[in-house]
This record gives sequence, C-alpha cells and structure tokens, in this order.
Amino acid sequence: MSCLVLFRKRYKDSLKRTLSACDIDVQGWSDLATDRSAWRCIIQEATTKFEEERITAANNKRLRRDNPTQTSTPHPCRHCSRICRARIGLISHERACRQRHGQPP
Repeated sequence: MSCLVLFRKRYKDSLKRTLSACDIDVQGWSDLATDRSAWRCIIQEATTKFEEERITAANNKRLRRDNPTQTSTPHPCRHCSRICRARIGLISHERACRQRHGQPP
C-alpha cells in the first residue's frame, strides 16, 4: 500500500522558487545579501525583469486566446451543411440534426 506524504511548504522552499524565477543564484544568494546596497540593486533589477516577462507572457496568452488561428479544417454537417469548428461539436450537431429530420442514429 502506497502512502501519500504531504510536506508543509517552508519559507526556504518558497524563497528558492522565487529566487529561481527571478534568475538569482539559489546557492549563493546569502553571500550576495551580505552587501545590502548591492543586494537591493540585484533584487530591483531581477523583479523588474521578472515583471516585464510576466506581463509579456500574459499579453501573449491573451492575444492567443482572443485571436485563435485556424489550425484545423472546418467540419461541415452532412445533413444541413452547417460548419462546426470542432469535431465534437459536429458530432453533437449531427445527432440533433438526425433527430430533427427523423433519420435513424
């Protein structure tokens, strides 16, 4: 029998993940932090870069969502020639179309 072990998230783990996301060396961050003014500059630059990348990624995701590219061919209904964008939509529509026209499934 397998046992699922859930560990509590520690501050140390969150700090490492955040530093990695900002491209700061996880192993040597404590040495960098000893010089406070240099550490502040490093943190300021890293967070600015991180925010710019995050905003750019969010904008790209939004553009992809709002302007989907036509990657597949449209699916026309065999009964009424209605165009469906997805194959599953065509299957559902054809089922309703057959019932409407009295054809067997």
